[in-house]
Formats: sequence, C-alpha cells, structure tokens
Amino acid sequence: MQFYPQGFSAGRKAWFGFGSSSTPKVLTIQNEISDGAIQFLSPTTYVSGNSGLGTATPKTKLTVVSHGSSNPDDLTDAISKSGILLSSSYQGSTVDNYLPGLFWANAYSGMSSEDKPKAGIWVKQNGGTDIIFGTSDDYANGINQNVVINQRGFMGIGTTSPQTNLHISGGSDPEIKITNTTNASYLRLMAVNSNGVNEAQIAYQDLLRFVTNGQVKAEINTTGIRACQFNAETLTGCDFVFENDYLLPSLKKRKEKVLPGKHLLNIAPAKVMVQEGIDLGQTMMGILQNVEEHELYFYNHDERIEFLEKENKELREIINALLKQNKVTQQNK
Repeated sequence: MQFYPQGFSAGRKAWFGFGSSSTPKVLTIQNEISDGAIQFLSPTTYVSGNSGLGTATPKTKLTVVSHGSSNPDDLTDAISKSGILLSSSYQGSTVDNYLPGLFWANAYSGMSSEDKPKAGIWVKQNGGTDIIFGTSDDYANGINQNVVINQRGFMGIGTTSPQTNLHISGGSDPEIKITNTTNASYLRLMAVNSNGVNEAQIAYQDLLRFVTNGQVKAEINTTGIRACQFNAETLTGCDFVFENDYLLPSLKKRKEKVLPGKHLLNIAPAKVMVQEGIDLGQTMMGILQNVEEHELYFYNHDERIEFLEKENKELREIINALLKQNKVTQQNK
C-alpha cells in the first residue's frame, strides 16, 4: 500500500506491505521523504515477533541499525542518526520527575510483567538529571535504586545522593573488594563498627605494598611494616634545649627520677607502650630532648675537666716551687 501526503506531487512517498522476494514474510513500513518520520499515536502498540528499525532482518524483539556515522559529542546528531530517544511530554514539577526508562520483567501467574518489573534503567529530574540502575528482591519492596550517576558525573552505589566521584554506602559494613581469581589474593576496603567504634579498615592477603613510579616505598606483611623512609610530623622540635634561659636539670635530680621509674624523662614507660602503643612523633621528640640535654652535660663536664686540669697544673707548679725552695733551704743549713 502506497501513500503520498497533501502538497506533494503524485508518486509514492510512503508505503507498507510485505518485503521483496528475499524477505517475503517481513512486513515493512517505510517513509521515503528524506526528513520524514514514522509516528505511532495509538495508546498501545503491540508487535508479535521481532521488529526492526533500519533493518529488514531483525534478530531480536527490537533491532536498531544505523546506516550513517554520528558525532558522539553532538547529542542531536547522535540521536538523529543512530540513537533511541525516550521522551516525556509531562509538564509537572521538576522535583522527582521520572522520565521513561527501560525495564525488565518476567510475568507469572496472577501478576502482570509490566506492573512488576525486576530491574530497570531510568532517568530522574530533580534540579538536575540522574540516571538510575535498579534491581528488585522479587519485587517485595519494589525496585531498589542500586546505582545512581548524577548530573556531575558522581556515581553512587547504595546511595541516591553521591558526594564524590565514587560514593559507596550500605546499612551494614559496606566494603569494596578486589579479588585476583588466579591466585585468590584480595584487597578489601571497609567501613565498619567494631564494639561501638566507627572504623575504616583495609584487609589484604599476606602482603600490602605501596608503590610509587614502580618502586616499592613501603609494605605491610604478616610480621609488620617495612618502609624505605618514614617521616613523622611533629608540632615542634627540641631546639629550646640550647636556649640560654633553658633550665637543665642536674644529674642528681635526673637520677632521682630515671632510676626509680626505669625509663628516660619524656619517654613513656614500657608498660604504657605495650598497652597503648607508641606515639612515634612524641617519642622521637622525647629521645631528641634527652640526646640534646646529654649533649649539654658533655659540654659542662668538658668545661669542668678543663677547669680541674688547669687548677691541677697550677697546684703542681706551686708544689714544685715549694719543694725547690725547701731543697735550697736545706742546703744552706
């Protein structure tokens, strides 16, 4: 059957019917006007079998074939030449305005597949445009909005309002797990609550390495932590020990504190280290302060030794002079 619209010269401009001898069982609808279109206005359009757009040999329920290249950076060009556009004429509020989507369902006795989809991809307008990927738990609670990509390109898994490029949220200890199926090694990033304490945990198989430009800078294994370099940031240094107004404790007072306590000043005792761990920054400052104070003790002792050696020399000279004078006196008797 052939048609031509009003205002056009006679001759076929559109037709539908069965195809050529090579496709005699294919019902074809074609608009031969270059800028024309095919529009279905019926509220319900039902097609049995496979349908094709741009092809006479569809392999699926709906096969779309493009016969021209398109520019993916030009949305209008991409849609017009090789795209499928789902649009809505709804003019209501833009708050939670859901646009047409793609849904999957499996009909069974007593339930319409169209009313109870199992999964879907759809779009929501809410001040911006979000694309949503959802699945259902046999539709007991409807479709869950499992993955969301918002207008900023942020992806949310388990959350509909992602705050970063990848935002994962879960009600019970959410985690990311990366597994090597060849050797079963894995890495797990977790946000957990352990005995009422919120924790961020990293779990790994045997060895965790930190690599920069192909070089291993640090690793955590079953025995501890190894690193090429470790920088402990501190609030202050210990240069104050060398200030002129610094009150250096006497060795006597130091001895009264160190020996009974069995640990250096400004260093936590071993029992505390075992129970609470070591604050590396504060411990390094404590060690440095002790080293610098002992440096001053060495200087003080060196000055004391020089003074005593000088005093001893002077005394020896006096003694030698007295001995010499006494010898002269004895000879004159």
